[in-house]
Amino acid sequence: KDFKTSRLMKNILLLIVFIALVACKNPQSEIKKTILYNDSIGYWDHEWPRDRAEFSGATLKFEKNGKISHYSFNKIKNNRTLFGGYEDLVVPNTWSISEDSILTYLNKKKKIIKYNSDTVWLYDKEMKYNSMLIKVKGNLNIEN
Repeated sequence: KDFKTSRLMKNILLLIVFIALVACKNPQSEIKKTILYNDSIGYWDHEWPRDRAEFSGATLKFEKNGKISHYSFNKIKNNRTLFGGYEDLVVPNTWSISEDSILTYLNKKKKIIKYNSDTVWLYDKEMKYNSMLIKVKGNLNIEN
């Protein structure tokens, strides 16, 4: 009887350790894989609450090397142009994801709430609003 009890206790302990390891899994690398689609570049449309959102927006180009580019997105013409609106500001053109799932880019920090292969849901704690990244599919129509 003592053997069965100790074996049961050992199995329960192993189960608790396994659950703790799975629950504490850091999603940082999985999020990076999702954003890049296991490729060297990922293009995502950024959607956030604003007036005239149906007419224009922004597209972000995430590169595997940590660089980021920002494009203006004309939804009516379905084309994108490299955004050049930071001439008077010092904005780093890098992106990163911290261990606690904070996406940092273009001087912004947003908490990744959830994600899948097509959408990344974000929360901006400072500005107190939700936004999302939506994977760009099809022709990017980037103008020079």
